[in-house]
Amino acid sequence: TIPEGVTSIGNAAFSRCSSLKTIFVGDNWIKPVSSYTTDMFKGCTSLVGCAGSQCDGEIFLNGDFAVPDGSQSAVNGISGYLTPYNYAVYSASNHKLTFYYDNKFYTRSGAYSLKNTDKEPNWYDYREDITTVEFDASYTQARPHLVSYWFSDMTNLTSITGLSRLNTSMATSMAHLFSNCESLQTIDLSTFDTSKVTYMHQMFSGCQNLTSVDLSSFNTSKVTNMTQMFSVCRNLTLLDLSSFNTSSVTFMESMFSMCDNLQTILVGSGWSTASVTDSENMFYGCFYLAGGNGTLYDGDQEDVAYAHVDGGKSNPGYLCDANAPIAYAVYDSSSTKLTFYYDKQYSGRAAIFLGSRAAGSGTAGPKWRTYASEITHVEFDSSFA
Repeated sequence: TIPEGVTSIGNAAFSRCSSLKTIFVGDNWIKPVSSYTTDMFKGCTSLVGCAGSQCDGEIFLNGDFAVPDGSQSAVNGISGYLTPYNYAVYSASNHKLTFYYDNKFYTRSGAYSLKNTDKEPNWYDYREDITTVEFDASYTQARPHLVSYWFSDMTNLTSITGLSRLNTSMATSMAHLFSNCESLQTIDLSTFDTSKVTYMHQMFSGCQNLTSVDLSSFNTSKVTNMTQMFSVCRNLTLLDLSSFNTSSVTFMESMFSMCDNLQTILVGSGWSTASVTDSENMFYGCFYLAGGNGTLYDGDQEDVAYAHVDGGKSNPGYLCDANAPIAYAVYDSSSTKLTFYYDKQYSGRAAIFLGSRAAGSGTAGPKWRTYASEITHVEFDSSFA
């Protein structure tokens, strides 16, 4: 808020604040008079506006740029260096957390500003009460730099609406973003821009009821840490990581540990473990996991050594080529029939992949044993040849 009587911010107001990254302003911010704001942002080399306008500390430094980024026509791609309040509101009456990006922070009850640090958010105390999260239409203009821990430990969260309104193009960390969201069953992240993200450790860890997650838009070329990224996702059966580029990843420790129903991991040409230095327990407890050429989970091979596309007996691995057919079975309860296929149509069918628990590791055998007493006949489709 501009104090009463103040008509100008003054020359060099933020001069040489070289570590200053963000300036938040509320609905009482008034653009200062340009003639009194020479070198207002001089030397602010770390300052970035909410829409990505970067101050280089040498040019475009006066009060013309002391406005919320994107709120006026740009000069050389720069419109302003300031950031309106990026905040969330918790409503105890309906256990809902709503994200806004506007100048009404002070007029909404239950409002919490977003920390620009890689720590638990201000609404963390209500994490177990929240059942619904919504992104307001205003949030499409926000460009948060950190989204880590935002939904962490929301054990009763069942739905997130408007997630496509979350623009993550400036985000550098997604660590713990959904960790321990035990009640979420599906997450569609197909609109996420992860091109600047470096940390994804424990992003989905502990999502025990998650059955599907859409990661098709993920650019992970800058990610260095995927430790426990999917650990204890007990209901995932298939992970499509075909968009992943893991050439910069050094940490994959326990990345898929205790995904004890995971059967198939699809990867593309960007998958690489060349930089990995830590991979202990990467596949620990993935009892049903199988590679594309039939390599089954082996409790003695749980680190990066098998983290590649399966080459069969000569080069065993646990991963499948996303561009190649996969062997799987489909059980039809109406006809009590089990049919085996070898193609790429598994996503449109209730596929049961060929991973199999070894004897002594819980329920032994393939997943279709669940229906063993019901099956009356088996068919091998011509593709299985």
